[in-house]
Amino acid sequence: MKGLLRAGVVVLVAASAVVAWQDRTERRELLRLRDDVVRARGAATECARDLAVEEADFRVLDARVDSLRSVVDTLEALDPRGVPARRYGEYLSTVDSYNDEVDRWEAAAESLQAAEDACRVQVETFNALADSVRGRPGGDSQGSNDAGS
Repeated sequence: MKGLLRAGVVVLVAASAVVAWQDRTERRELLRLRDDVVRARGAATECARDLAVEEADFRVLDARVDSLRSVVDTLEALDPRGVPARRYGEYLSTVDSYNDEVDRWEAAAESLQAAEDACRVQVETFNALADSVRGRPGGDSQGSNDAGS
């Protein structure tokens, strides 16, 4: 009888140790995930800020391209036979500027698209991590508000 009682106590102590170890492991994992969520939120927020600046710069460039196109159109419309000789130097210079700005616009548009794609990945990563924390026992919504974009 004493042997059975001792074996029961040993099993109970061993089970308690395993449960305590699992609890500590789960807590450490949850804390690591929460840290990952905070870092991912920071990355997504920084990306969104940088994207907003790049979008504003692109809008300025876009307006400059539109303005140059308007000047070219105006110069071309001065005479049905073509640009007047006295304005031809101005016209050529404006067309060159327009072409240069269009090249910049195209590069900026590609860069902006790449930045948007990168930010989308950052936000999706944040959301996935936040969802994984929310789905765990002991995981709450702390640090898991949508980084949105």
